[in-house]
Amino acid sequence: MSLSDIQIENRKKWCEALRSGSFKQGKGQLVTARDNTYCCLGVLVTSLGRTPECSAYLTQSEADLAGLKRGEQQGLAQLNDSGKTFNEIADIIESNAIPLWGIDVSLGIAP
Repeated sequence: MSLSDIQIENRKKWCEALRSGSFKQGKGQLVTARDNTYCCLGVLVTSLGRTPECSAYLTQSEADLAGLKRGEQQGLAQLNDSGKTFNEIADIIESNAIPLWGIDVSLGIAP
């Protein structure tokens, strides 16, 4: 699937936000209000000028704005929750090598 110009621009904004140092990284939800932490997907929502919901995944419209398939969204959440830094995740997004859910992110192979 090729990305539209808008999706490419949204991914650039997202990667800039991930690298900005403005977001404390958290796990399990887009945003956790009690300690103001964000999953990499929550940073995407914020970079689009929206308020992330307290859920684990993006809405379909949010995913569409960045050209993310469901499996890619789940793969990014897995990377985030397994300890990859926001900088490392931004590198993966920019390389267009987003892993799909179910891939062993440490080895790059299916379990």
